[in-house]
Amino acid sequence: MILIIATWFSMLFSEGTETFLLMNDLETRVKKVVQDEAQLDNVLKEVDKLNTLNENYEAIYQEQTKQFNSLMLNRATREIEFNVFFEQVQKEREAYQDKLVACRVAICKQLSGTQWQTLVGMDKNPGKLNNSVKNTEQNDFMGSTRKAINKRVKEDSRKRNLIQHIDAMDVTFSQLEIGMNQIVQIEAMITERRTSNTDELLRGIKGINNLREAAKVQIVEFHRIAKLNTTEKEWPHIMKTMTY
Repeated sequence: MILIIATWFSMLFSEGTETFLLMNDLETRVKKVVQDEAQLDNVLKEVDKLNTLNENYEAIYQEQTKQFNSLMLNRATREIEFNVFFEQVQKEREAYQDKLVACRVAICKQLSGTQWQTLVGMDKNPGKLNNSVKNTEQNDFMGSTRKAINKRVKEDSRKRNLIQHIDAMDVTFSQLEIGMNQIVQIEAMITERRTSNTDELLRGIKGINNLREAAKVQIVEFHRIAKLNTTEKEWPHIMKTMTY
């Protein structure tokens, strides 16, 4: 089982592969498990496709990050510009997720049940899981932004307006984290089953995608609130904490 420990940014923009159980160092693990050369060659061809897919999406993710930072730092950004951006992010994420599921299904078809379970077993780490649970309980998503507001904004009424929204964002992202982890746990049996099909695997990811909507609204609203409650001088110090 994988628990999601993340910043608000990674929860908002991550591709949502938490439910795929596509392990790190998959190529190395496959080589340890698959002994037949012909079978190994077939599996590694699919792993190569997966690696290329991940590399391509990483480039997309980096570009999304630059675009988001630009939107957040620009005081003149309009709500419609955020909406267009988030729609494009979702479109690119879903296209990647569909291809990723196809890669996982193709890899699983090349492996026996015993081989797959061996690969899954390599990912078990109870000690690490326990630490993740502990950290999740103490997460403070908007701490750096709250600190910047308290330091830079001197007028009480403006500061109060900003902090009120930041507190609401903290609640939203905490709920998002809880919801994402619940989906991962609920879908764990499907994730670990070699024969899970495309629809089954996508169900959990689509659930995580849907959970992000409230957080997106909060981000756009904070940009509006910040514009109304900061000076030109205060603005960059506060909004820089909302970039990655």
